[in-house]
Amino acid sequence: MDATTSANTPFSPGNGSAGETTLNKAAASVHGAVDRVAGAADNAVSKAKPAIDRVARTAHQTVDKVAGAAAPTAEWLSEQRDSFMASQQCGR
Repeated sequence: MDATTSANTPFSPGNGSAGETTLNKAAASVHGAVDRVAGAADNAVSKAKPAIDRVARTAHQTVDKVAGAAAPTAEWLSEQRDSFMASQQCGR
């Protein structure tokens, strides 16, 4: 036998005493505050997401550029390995 206030918070209907009315008002107030905080959090997330996406995109581009710049050097070193090995053996 629960009744629901305008804030959708369950309370016993009782006889409508002042204590119950105060409790219902307090619950409705808290419910409203929670809704406002949740809305603010959602708003903050929606504003932060584009910035986070830009940072992630920039980081990926930077890694791609670094890998692209290092690839020719790594390839050259790989091709020169036999020459390096031969020069080390001759030096002994």
